[in-house]
Amino acid sequence: MKTLFLTSFHGYISRNLLLTDFFRIISAQDDLTLVLIVPKGKKIYFENHFKRSSMIIEEVSFETPSSISLASLVAKRAAKYALNSRSTAIERRIKWKLEGRFFYFLGLWILAHVVSSHRVFRRILRSFDFYFAPRGRFDDLFLRYRPDAVFATDMLNERDIEIAHQARRTGIRVLGMIRSWDNLTLHGLLRVIPDRLFVSSPRVKELAETLHDVSSKHIEMVGIPHYDRYIRG
Repeated sequence: MKTLFLTSFHGYISRNLLLTDFFRIISAQDDLTLVLIVPKGKKIYFENHFKRSSMIIEEVSFETPSSISLASLVAKRAAKYALNSRSTAIERRIKWKLEGRFFYFLGLWILAHVVSSHRVFRRILRSFDFYFAPRGRFDDLFLRYRPDAVFATDMLNERDIEIAHQARRTGIRVLGMIRSWDNLTLHGLLRVIPDRLFVSSPRVKELAETLHDVSSKHIEMVGIPHYDRYIRG
């Protein structure tokens, strides 16, 4: 019997996956224990709408862990602005015009261009982020269920990044998904490279390769699952 952790930390995930054939099929597997991990206070909602006989729902508090450090916050902010895309350039200019902090946004511009200029710099940033990442939030779940894999359904969501880091520390396979078409150009550098990344289109696949260092052999194009109902209709 295999155990899979599946995250649902963002409202769109319910639409993107839990209301699709993917969820119906995977939750019906006889040889799989599915553990759906949701925010604290949401367990009853998910039980009412998505509970299956073979599925376990666990809720997790999002209070700031005691292990968080200044270095972790710096790594998080650096990853946010270490992406040099047209979207992030526009965002930086807008913030500069609104906030007027020239030297601050000049620093962000330099960071984006230096880190994005070479894969080595991105690798160093990811290693720094991994080393100083917060710990402890998911320890109990990993000890209790000992999952075979973690499916982080939004690889740029802070909580999905945290559980992916935990999986990496314990040698567990990480599967990942991009929540929306614009995430790879706007929401910063991928801080964890999953063992398998699911994307919606050739363009998103190209962005994962060119901007985020994901090997093409580790990317699967799966379309947009919640559009399937319209195709059938």
